[in-house]
Amino acid sequence: MLPRLAESAQRHPRLYRLRVTALATLGYGLVLGVLAVLIALFLLVVVLGLREGSFGAVAKLGVPLLFFIGVLVEAMWIEIAPPKGIVLTRAEAPALWDEIERVRREIGAPAPYQVLVDGELNASVQQVPRFGFLGWYRTYLTIGLPLAASLTAEEFRAVLAHEYGHVSRKHGGLAVWIYRVRATYEAVLQALEERRHWSRGVLLRFLRWYAPFLDAYTAVLRRAHEFEADRAAAQVAGTEAAASTLCRVRVSGRYLESVFWPSVSALVPEREYAPADVFRRLLREGPEAAQHADAALWLTEEAGRRTEPWDSHPSLAERLAALGAAPALPGAPARPSAAEGLFGPRLEGLADRLGRRWADSVQFSWRKEHEEQARAAERLAALEAHAAGEPLAAPQARERILLTVQLHGETVAMPLMRDFLDAGEEDPYVSFLLGGTLLKQGDEAGLRHLERAMELDVDATPTACAIAADFLDRGGRAAEAEGYRRRSDAYVETMQQAAVERDTLSPKDRLLPHGLDEAEARALGARIAATVGGIKRILLVRKEVAVRADSACWVLAVEPVWKRGERDEDAANRLMDRLMRSVSLPGSLIVVDLSGNVRAFRTAIERVPGAELYRLDARPRAAAR
Repeated sequence: MLPRLAESAQRHPRLYRLRVTALATLGYGLVLGVLAVLIALFLLVVVLGLREGSFGAVAKLGVPLLFFIGVLVEAMWIEIAPPKGIVLTRAEAPALWDEIERVRREIGAPAPYQVLVDGELNASVQQVPRFGFLGWYRTYLTIGLPLAASLTAEEFRAVLAHEYGHVSRKHGGLAVWIYRVRATYEAVLQALEERRHWSRGVLLRFLRWYAPFLDAYTAVLRRAHEFEADRAAAQVAGTEAAASTLCRVRVSGRYLESVFWPSVSALVPEREYAPADVFRRLLREGPEAAQHADAALWLTEEAGRRTEPWDSHPSLAERLAALGAAPALPGAPARPSAAEGLFGPRLEGLADRLGRRWADSVQFSWRKEHEEQARAAERLAALEAHAAGEPLAAPQARERILLTVQLHGETVAMPLMRDFLDAGEEDPYVSFLLGGTLLKQGDEAGLRHLERAMELDVDATPTACAIAADFLDRGGRAAEAEGYRRRSDAYVETMQQAAVERDTLSPKDRLLPHGLDEAEARALGARIAATVGGIKRILLVRKEVAVRADSACWVLAVEPVWKRGERDEDAANRLMDRLMRSVSLPGSLIVVDLSGNVRAFRTAIERVPGAELYRLDARPRAAAR
């Protein structure tokens, strides 16, 4: 759908904008139209009732209408949570607020209701409606401390201008309006999904259809709005600063991803508690990211990425080209950083607060990982000691490889991977790991190993193809990269067809014996009955499938023991959920409740030889046999 919409927008831009405007208008128009009709009907009932003196009719007809009006208004009025972060007032950071005021006045954007600081390499201007669909927006500016610590003051000014460009009247009233409609619907949908709100059913079904549909149609316009916001950045801070910002942010992101956070994770084995000084470290290291030894390679890779149809932002190369600039590493560290210049004496305190919040948020997983790493190190030491005396069997050799990757990284494990595969062992994951590691190092031999991984495990296709296509794109081999993308698309299409086939059961489906040996089948039935409880009978068969026939489609039929009046739709659904969670079989699973209206399925399943796994009175029956 997205490629077709992108092509349509390119061929007929005016018509496409009209279609998006109509779709965005539908979001308001449909809901407000229903509300207007309900109000009109209510007023008509009241007027006619009072004229005729029929107060009973007013009560019978008007009260239900008033109820539905209230439901709809409350659903539309649902509160949308503002962004989270540390609030920074003007008194705490006057230089920052002055800079924000200069930028937003220059491009005609609304003043911020709050300025917040968080721990992301990002900045955003978010307009939160106080009354749901009815609007009355408050503007929140969120600044990521890692971002401010990575940029110069001029580059940070470009970021502010870019973000305010999204809500500036000078940069496309239609785009701003659609931006608000989409953001509002996304926020309302999320709020309705998260809360057990008694009125949520009125809008939820419509929103589940409408929000993704609007999102797809506005993807092209959102990318156009990014270009418009970039022009706002160039207007305020200058083209050189705007281009430099784009490059430095990409490089800083790769530094955090490839160097900084891995160095923090490397502390897990030696520290039981997560460090609380990570953002203090970022203040020191962030300005130097563009001077890292791999910075030029990172920028080249980022500039080589293309814009996919579903991307909300254009590629770096397209954004720089629109500014009339080329990819270039910033020539000097961001010293003093924007954070140092604008946050003033509050800077280190903010870093400490964010650091403590981060440490608290990861402490449970950090400690669990610390304990797992200790066990892994102990096991790896035992395997290495064994390998020093005699060769490891294949399962132990594979385990050694995975533990080495876990504790020391793929590069350290490469010799072990090569030895394992050279010994004639076949393992899709080891081939995948070796292929990906070689491609990271620029070695084309990695493609061969990724191919082998896909041959051994077809489900490795999308990830392996993405890695291969990325490598080929960076090398300027777009045609070969496209071949891998088509291969990945074909896999996804096949999986979608398989999912449709495995989602339902029809009387026309051919059912086959489950194929398990008798002892395994009986043990499975007893385990399900003991885990779920309240089961009189369990049967298992396989559905014959045409797509992905190598992966089984199991049909598990159960006959529950229901007390009188106990079975209803909710109880049956809860039972099905428990069964789905308790049964672990390779492939897909369809669960059938034989106490429901499934007479045709019951007969077909019972006719399959050996289908019964469990019966509540199975022991005496088994003895009789």
